[in-house]
Amino acid sequence: VWVNDWGCSSNAPPVDGGHWDEDCLQDELMTGFVNNSNDMPMSNLTIASLEDNGYTVDYSTADDYDGSDTTCCNPSINSLPSTPIKPPLSDLGMDTAVTYGREVLSENQRPPSIFDEDEDNDTIVYVGDIFVIVLFEEDGNIYDVFVTKE
Repeated sequence: VWVNDWGCSSNAPPVDGGHWDEDCLQDELMTGFVNNSNDMPMSNLTIASLEDNGYTVDYSTADDYDGSDTTCCNPSINSLPSTPIKPPLSDLGMDTAVTYGREVLSENQRPPSIFDEDEDNDTIVYVGDIFVIVLFEEDGNIYDVFVTKE
């Protein structure tokens, strides 16, 4: 979709914490934040991404969105973001986020309401004690840190 349908010249849309990058895809539904706009279309790009992740999809459900408002599809001097790209999280910030995340993981327990203890259920997997995503603010920037037990 990115290259074949939209004609984008860059390799792939940027991803931020599992969502399309807000600066790139603006109001598309799968960006990480809800905008003040009520119009947040679901594009064929999002549907294709879900299909790539193993979901059965229906492309006819996509909204009329062609990616023409992206700022990163065909990058040029005129389309570069006006704000600088945020710097990487510092080692101290990363250590702090990981330490906090591991504390949360050590306290998380599967809620009993998720499973009937008498059932052998292979379709539901509780991950609340396997990983967490910690949002960490440093120097005015928000970072998402994926934390596992080890």
